[in-house]
Amino acid sequence: MQVSNPFTLKVIASPESFCNRTREQKDLVSYAKSGTNLVLYSPRRYGKTSLIRLVQKRLKDDHGFLTSYTDFFAITSIEDIAQRIAMSIYKMLEPNQGLFKKSLKFLQTFRPSFQPTADGSGFNLTVQQVSTGLSGIDLLEKTMEDLGMFLEATNVLVQITFDEFQEITELKAPEIEGVLRKHIQEHRASYFFVGSRRRVLLNIFVQQKRPFYQSALTYQLKKLPREDFKIFLRDKFFQAGRECPQAIIDSILDISSCHPYYTQKLAFFIFQSFHEDHTINDDDFQKAFREFLEAESMIFEFMLQGLSPRQIAFLKALSREPSSSVLSGKYMQKHGLKSIGGVQSAIKRLESLDFIEKDDNQVWCVVDPVFGRWFKAR
Repeated sequence: MQVSNPFTLKVIASPESFCNRTREQKDLVSYAKSGTNLVLYSPRRYGKTSLIRLVQKRLKDDHGFLTSYTDFFAITSIEDIAQRIAMSIYKMLEPNQGLFKKSLKFLQTFRPSFQPTADGSGFNLTVQQVSTGLSGIDLLEKTMEDLGMFLEATNVLVQITFDEFQEITELKAPEIEGVLRKHIQEHRASYFFVGSRRRVLLNIFVQQKRPFYQSALTYQLKKLPREDFKIFLRDKFFQAGRECPQAIIDSILDISSCHPYYTQKLAFFIFQSFHEDHTINDDDFQKAFREFLEAESMIFEFMLQGLSPRQIAFLKALSREPSSSVLSGKYMQKHGLKSIGGVQSAIKRLESLDFIEKDDNQVWCVVDPVFGRWFKAR
């Protein structure tokens, strides 16, 4: 009988796919219940979105919250921000017909619309802007004002998440932060601001001259302890009727550096290598690792697009040799880096994209451990 793979590649993982994160779940639920606003940050693909969705489910099921999730990835305009927020609020209210109808008295900038699905099996909720003549920052202002009036008029517990929140800075419209902060500080709701471009996200909340300065707690989603992952991997293989040698588990964690997404994905490919009456060996592991890298290579190639030759050269240098002395003549000459100004410019850009960081020892390194390995080999 074929056994299903116990490791998930889905962005939104099920509770049983989580390794630990028990404390994080408890913390975030507690912050939401106390009405606290929170900045949740980590490198890419650490499981922030899955964690948020799991926390929101617990808030709904166990504590009677209404929860809203808005993804700001690839926003195109201020109007787009307003529309996405309105859409997520209507989706939050849709299951509760009483509140859904009541919201229509307050949410005046957008109206819900139900469109038939392509296969005719049901309807999809969309929103349409009401013809008010509002646009740009005025539209966002009215959307947030209407939301505040609705929250004030209803005695409900609400948690609202803005994912990839730092993307608002790409619109080069500083007034967005001012309008959002103005209304959020008055709303009867807990807001979570989530993002992967850590420097850009945190700057919104730690720079003194910006509207969101010190308006939310910061919460870092850290790597999971290696021992926790060892137990998790061993148990997942065992529960699926497979025994994975400890040496292979150690190799998985060496390569992934306990990165949650890469650990799950590499384990997925290794599980695929199992056959009946067969214990995985190093040849199987190397084959799975090649398949794993091949699956990631298109994403890694895409990450390089848009980088300048100087930025790519510096990224290559760090993938080969992390260093605290990247501006030294010796390091620059060794890696063919042309000028101090060029390196400084590359650092600024690559750090803003969250491609590089300084570790606890103040050593510049590539954030993504597998990308670093791939780029070094490339």
